[in-house]
Order: sequence, then structure tokens, then C-alpha cells
Amino acid sequence: MVDIYLQETGTIVINQQEKPITLVKSQFMKLNFQHIEYVLNSLNETTTKITKQRSYLLTTLYNAPMTMDQYYSSWANHTLYGEVEEDRLCKRK
Repeated sequence: MVDIYLQETGTIVINQQEKPITLVKSQFMKLNFQHIEYVLNSLNETTTKITKQRSYLLTTLYNAPMTMDQYYSSWANHTLYGEVEEDRLCKRK
């Protein structure tokens, strides 16, 4: 993130697309502790090998404000209702 803030002009590749550095900085300015925690939790759950760690981190940080709420909503729904629904379906068989 520091690299992004120090870069004054140009573009940066996010999710295999070049984006203006000002846009990326703007998105990074929206990040707070919860976003960083979300990215770190997501990294802990990832089972695939990440070959380009810097690119992966930049992309996940850039997307965090747009994806965090949906991730936690899905997690909560699965935790609260997923097992109940699975049990109900198993009893039908």
C-alpha cells in the first residue's frame, strides 16, 4: 500500500487491468481496520497457491470495500441457516 501512496503518476495493474494511480489511491483511502482484517482472514482461508503475492494483495485490498459486506453476509447466512437447511434436506431422503 505504501508503494501505491508514494507513486505520484502513472497506472497500476489491478486484477490484470491497468488503472490510474489516482483511482487506486482513492480506493485505498477507503480502507479501514475491518477491510485489512477481512483481507487477512480471506488469505488464511485460501487453499490455492498464490504465485504473484503483490498483485493478489493489491487486487484484494482494492476490492475489499466492495466485497467485504457480501462476504460476511454470506458467511452469516451459512452459519445460521446453512446447517439447518442441510439437515432438513437430508431428512427428506
